[in-house]
This record gives sequence, structure tokens and C-alpha cells, in this order.
Amino acid sequence: MTVGKYIMAEENFRTISGEDKIFGINKLAQEMIQKVGKEKVANATVGTLLDDEGNLVVLSSVADALKQLSPNDFAEYAPIAGIPSYLEAVKKAVFMDYEPGCHLEAVATPGGTGAIRNAIQNYTRRGDIVLTSDWYWGPYNTITQELERRLNTYSLFDQEGKYNVDALKEKLEQVLAFQGRALIVLNTPSHNPTGYSLTSDDWDQLLSVLKQFAADSSKKIVLLVDVAYLDFAGDAKEVRAFLPKLENLPHNLLPLIAFSMSKSYTMYGMRCGALLCMSLDKAIVDEFKLVNSFSNRGTWSNGTRSAMVVLSRIFADPLLFEKVVKEREA
Repeated sequence: MTVGKYIMAEENFRTISGEDKIFGINKLAQEMIQKVGKEKVANATVGTLLDDEGNLVVLSSVADALKQLSPNDFAEYAPIAGIPSYLEAVKKAVFMDYEPGCHLEAVATPGGTGAIRNAIQNYTRRGDIVLTSDWYWGPYNTITQELERRLNTYSLFDQEGKYNVDALKEKLEQVLAFQGRALIVLNTPSHNPTGYSLTSDDWDQLLSVLKQFAADSSKKIVLLVDVAYLDFAGDAKEVRAFLPKLENLPHNLLPLIAFSMSKSYTMYGMRCGALLCMSLDKAIVDEFKLVNSFSNRGTWSNGTRSAMVVLSRIFADPLLFEKVVKEREA
């Protein structure tokens, strides 16, 4: 179904084509599997891990941790911003042994999608343009439309197949001239759908461009890094090597990180993630905590406590953490 003329609902900047494309195609693939057999259907639609037989992969170490939870761990409300131990675990999950030389805050969200939603809601205005590459995860556009923003793109690759920082620079200049602020969504490492990961040189060039624009203190630039596939992009330390580059940026150039438990911990349906903020200015991270907690309360209110408890226990128990990592790497 495609919405044409609205009856009682309002359009609100959105172009609604009916069923979500990814889940719609997945539904068709599942129906075809039932009809002709899974050996004749390659279903690469939804971002989940499958084994060689096409069955969903669930880390047994994580499943065992879930089984150890008490009824209260499932039933009790989580704090609006998330369980404190979970927020600390999120920081460890993203940064591992590296401790940023700046202020760092996190707020729980329902998956990485919730993190992206909150970032766009709190760091852009209605009608604003949000920037990302021309190859992008479809829901970026859905989220921006739902929030009455517009998604604009730049060419991800240049003629040599490298990250096209010049294309970003050109689009960013236009956006800043138009609205004075910009939020850039950057999906790396292991970009969906291309699999590309920004190199160290890519990062240096990108941040050099962003700093040039941030030299004008009247401009506001937010770099939202979507790290949904962080733990499947290569060596754990190497894929996190870009993080120190984000810790010493101008006050008007703000890095945010969208974290998800869906892929790394195979907890797709439990919808648990977080948005993180790094800044040398404590007032900025305090503001981040305040506005994102407000957004939580005004949308989904609280997150999934049981998933938060599981991640907290994984990072509190070295043996359990090692078991999860080894199983994931296998």
C-alpha cells in the first residue's frame, strides 16, 4: 500500500510507500523458502547473522546470561537514561581499553536506530538537511522524514574507489551556508551496504575538512558515527583506532556514536543500544545527557532492562566477556 491522498492522518513531510522494503523483501524470501526450500533461496535482506544452514545465529554465551536473570531483571523499569552499570558497559564495549582524554557520556536507546533518531531529533531542527553518503542504510531516510527533516547525500567513493572527502566538503559547504549547522551520519567501520571502512588517512582528511568549517564559531557540526558492525569489521583494536582522533575537537564540532547490541551480541529483537557523546566541554556532555533523556521519556520512555543487565554482567565478568568474544570470533 502506498499512501496517496491522506484521509485522517497528516503527511508531515513524509513519503510513505507502505511496507518497509527490507522487511518486505525478507517476508517474500521467507515465503519462497517455505515454497521451494531454503537451499534454493539466498536471503540477504535483514542484517542478522546466519549459519551455513540459514538459521539465525545467537551467541550461546549471551543466551546463557539471559537465562541467569531474575524476574525483576525482566520486569522492573530501567532508569530513563539507562542503568548506570549498563552505560559504563557501553563505554567499554565501544572503547575497550582506550580511555578518552575528554568527557564522555552515554544514554540508552532501543537499538542503534533509537540512537540515530535521538541524535537527529536533538541536533537538528525541523526542515533541516541531514547529510550521509549516497550508499546508505534505508532507515536513515525513514528516520529523517519521520522527524520532519530531509536526507541529502554526497558520493561515498571517488573515481579511484576511495572515500570521497571532496564530495562531502562540497555538500557540507552548501548545507552550512543554508542552515548554519549540519549533522553528518557516517556508518563505519564496515559500512552498510558496501562494507567499506574509513582508513586512518580517510579520517585525517575528513576531520581536517570538518575543522576548517568549524573554524567559524557560528557554525555547528555534529558527526554521528554509526558503529553497528564494529565487532565484525576486523581486529578489535584496529577498528577502534579512529576513536582517539575524536577526543580533541573544537567545541562546535561534536562527535556522537550510535552503539547497538543487535549484531555484536545477537540481541536483535531485544532492542538495546545507546548514543554516546565526546567533548572537552563538560557543559556539552551534560546538555547531551539532559536532552536525550528528555527524548527518551517523550518517545519510548524506558529501555529494555534485561538486555542492559546482560551487557553489564558481560563486562563485569572477565570470564564471561572472554567467552562472548571467542564465540563471536569463531
